Amino acid sequence: MVKINFFTLFRLELGIKNIDIDIDKKIKLRDLLYLAEDISKKKFIHKLIDEKDGLLDSAIILINGKNVHHLQGLDTIIKNGDEIALFPPGGGG
Repeated sequence: MVKINFFTLFRLELGIKNIDIDIDKKIKLRDLLYLAEDISKKKFIHKLIDEKDGLLDSAIILINGKNVHHLQGLDTIIKNGDEIALFPPGGGG
């Protein structure tokens, strides 16, 4: 089981706090996010991944507390027991 937690505006916009996904093999983060969007029937990928299927610089995704920008980005391998935290891009000024 992989737990995906939504924070701040994601939680408000999507109306869900988290989603649990049972995976039977290791999977890339990119594929897990698309699977989560399909299962939840909530649209959030466009705030994390650009039109060229790359990770947005402003995206904040933590895997077991580690920022994916310091790992292998969307190619980071996810396995059962991992916990993902998704934060929408920040704004302000």
